[in-house]
Amino acid sequence: MRNPLPRSRHLSPLEMLLFTTLFLLGSGCASFEEEPAPGVSAIVFDAKANLHYRCGEGLDAWTVTDRDTGAAEAAGCEQAVIFEGASPNTHTFDIEGFSGTRRCWTGTCQVRGTAGETVHADCRASITPLCGF
Repeated sequence: MRNPLPRSRHLSPLEMLLFTTLFLLGSGCASFEEEPAPGVSAIVFDAKANLHYRCGEGLDAWTVTDRDTGAAEAAGCEQAVIFEGASPNTHTFDIEGFSGTRRCWTGTCQVRGTAGETVHADCRASITPLCGF
């Protein structure tokens, strides 16, 4: 059969590989974003949802400690505390909120990590206000 495009030619395997790679990269059909590892989750604590306070209402900073791993995270008044790579088990967390140097919120709650998911912790029923704001 005669080539319908007289000036066209067949691509070599190397040219075909290069063309395909460039096409996939340029078209957005290839994704190199890292997938969450199987069996790993993130647990997110939001200050407003858990402590019922935000900046300007007495809360300056807060910390959350995972008793099971010893990992501790701290955040400013309206920042979330995030535990990346949490195992899909039930974790016991100690939560403390501070107004200046005074500990004004404290509590302990359990949160279950879910494999490959982001879990938004709801510990508000377990946190006691201490400063009477």
